[in-house]
This record gives sequence, C-alpha cells and structure tokens, in this order.
Amino acid sequence: MQCVTLAEKYTWYLEKMRRKHERKFGPPPPVPRSEHIELPWDYNSELYGFGKRLGEDFNEHTLRVAFTHKEFVQQEAEKRRELGMESSQTELNLQDNEELAEIGQDFASEYIKSYLRLVYPNFPDEGVKSVSDHLTGVELTSHIGSNLGAEDLIQYPIYPYPREVVQKTLHAVVGALLEQGADRAGLFVRDMFLPQLIGKDINDLWKIEDPMTILVNILEQRGQGLPEARMIRQTGSSTLVGMYMVGIYSDKKLLGFAPGESVLEAEDQATRVALKNIFGTNPESSPPIPVDGNAGKQMHHSAIEHLRQQNKLPQLQSGQQVNRTALAK
Repeated sequence: MQCVTLAEKYTWYLEKMRRKHERKFGPPPPVPRSEHIELPWDYNSELYGFGKRLGEDFNEHTLRVAFTHKEFVQQEAEKRRELGMESSQTELNLQDNEELAEIGQDFASEYIKSYLRLVYPNFPDEGVKSVSDHLTGVELTSHIGSNLGAEDLIQYPIYPYPREVVQKTLHAVVGALLEQGADRAGLFVRDMFLPQLIGKDINDLWKIEDPMTILVNILEQRGQGLPEARMIRQTGSSTLVGMYMVGIYSDKKLLGFAPGESVLEAEDQATRVALKNIFGTNPESSPPIPVDGNAGKQMHHSAIEHLRQQNKLPQLQSGQQVNRTALAK
C-alpha cells in the first residue's frame, strides 16, 4: 500500500480548492510571469538570459531601458507621490525606451529597404516600402517579440500587453543593439524580420489598384510598345464555369499570361503577372530571398555598405550617441 505524504495531501487540497474557485468565479485574470508566486523570478538574471538566447552582448543598462516604457515610469512616479514623498525624492532614475524605439524602427526600416533593393533591383520603391512597412508593422513585430520572450521582461502598467507595446519593445531592442554597431543590429534584423517573407508572395504585400497603368508607364519609360491583351484560349464560354486565358504582349513579346472566370478578370491577372516578371518578383521563377549562407552574408554586407553610402548609418549612430549620453547621466 502506497503511503501518501503530508506534502502530497496539501498539494492535492490546494489543487482541489483552485478548481472549485475557478468553477464558481471563473479563471483568474492573466498575470505576468514575474508575478507567478510558484515560479522563481529574478529580473536581472532574466535580462541577462534574454541577451544570451539571442547570442548578443547587450549593455545591461541599455537593454533594461529598452524594456521600460514611458507609462511604467509615469506610474512609478505617481506611486511615490501618493506616498507623500517630496518632489525631490519622487524623481526616478529611470529612462523610458521612446528614443531607443524610434532609432531602432528607423534602422530596421532602412536596412530592410536596402536589403530588398539588392535582392529585387527592379522592384519599385513603392513596393519596397510596402514590404518594409509590413515587416515592421505591429502584427509581425509583436509576433516576433512574443516568440523571443520579450513579454516576460516588458515593464508596462497594463497586462496583457497591447501588441503596440510589444512592437515598440522589439524596435527598442534593435536600438539597444546598435550600441554594438550597425553590423550586429543588421544581422538581427535580417535573421528575425526577413525570414517572415519565406513562403510569401511579396507582390501581395503591395496593393496595386490599377496594374495596367503601372505597366503602361514602365513600358513607356523603357521605350517599348504599349501593352496589348490577347485571348490565348478559352473553354466553357457558354456555361456558368467558363475559363479564359489572356496574355499581355508588347512588341509581339509575351510579358505574362493568366486565367480568369471572365475576360476582364483574366486580363487583370495577366497584367499583374507581367508586372511580376518585369520586377523579378514572380515566386514561380524567382528564388526565395536569401537570408543565410554566403548569399545572405554578401547581401548583408552590401546592405550595410549601401546605407553607409547613403549617409543613413551616421545619422542613426549619431542619434544613438545622444542616447548613450543620456544614459550616462
């Protein structure tokens, strides 16, 4: 007969009472991991572990600032005032991540644009900007930040944290990494942001309302003839499920073709395929974006060099230097 210890009985009783409480009052509200009393928590150790998981040597104070939001600083100052402390005593030696987030977002955006222009040199600036905005937008950045464990370290008064807070935190982490140099920050952006494009059609991230107008403008700039839509084949035109295949030609050269349930739909899709072929972004004929291996290294170094030639790195590093000065005070 198995003997049950007092500790096991106590654990069983606590679990029973917890389930009874949940049945009566519902599940408890979510709390940050740092407030789970059954789990050991040390913020300094977790902060150190975050950098090591990423393989980066962050400045500890700068990384702490990256996770500290303005609302948290204001809340702490308000708590001190409520305790009746004098104004000189209520001043906190805390800095929020506003500046780091702005610097990190600017760098991430410029690096992604530079990288994309190298991979897709014929892709228009409007398309490059749309892809960059998608990668640095709230949906993807909050997803990346959550999977990196950033939510465990965020200092913000409201939990669960809004996605915009996680987004700003990740941008601030990029800003903090700029202290190690643009090369390290660029590698972080390349390894965390750009792989989100794998398996996606980047053309879908740029919403083109009138593809034919864009195609006409491109062909005129190249000195080629105006595009002409021609029916290649059709089937079932007298039924409810007819299918039409339309090709787009210029100077008797096929630029692209696509099917559609109507002639207008097929022409629109064929025009979009023609643009993909001209831009070099057709996923059926173009290799995926390189983010590793020798090709990834070459693209990374070229992207950093391109930013340096455009005088964008010195501006970002200048802003980071101001931040360092503020941190030293």
